[in-house]
Amino acid sequence: PFKPIILMKFIDEFSRYEGNKDGLGLYRLLLRTSSGSVRPALRARRDRGGAKPLAERYFDALSNTSSHGLGELLAVATAWCDRYREAAPRQRRWLVHPLLHFLASARIMAADLDKTEKSDEHTTRVVDAYRVEYQKLHRDKELREGALSLCA
Repeated sequence: PFKPIILMKFIDEFSRYEGNKDGLGLYRLLLRTSSGSVRPALRARRDRGGAKPLAERYFDALSNTSSHGLGELLAVATAWCDRYREAAPRQRRWLVHPLLHFLASARIMAADLDKTEKSDEHTTRVVDAYRVEYQKLHRDKELREGALSLCA
């Protein structure tokens, strides 16, 4: 059974796995989070300047099954691709498991939206976004794992 996840706890766990460069642990956290409906009523709001942390953006996107939520998931996946691309060669490997999850989450949401709306607009949007990221990654042989993740 799904247990509601409080945003602050999620962000803390996300940050801990990220700081430890524990891609598998982060992947498991992401799976737990997306395995049921996120309950936005439990989110704790706080004032702060600047952009939301990636963990919070992901959490918010899951709680918004709409074109806007899909846009947020694509932004998270793109940000993670950028992070993968910019990481030192020895640091990239831990980023792959979470990357797979972010990419799959957007694909799943797009398929669900397209099924509901009886169109292929959202899937096309995902394919276009991933094509751009793939073109950035496939040129460098050291980034093959990330490029392959985009194709999976």
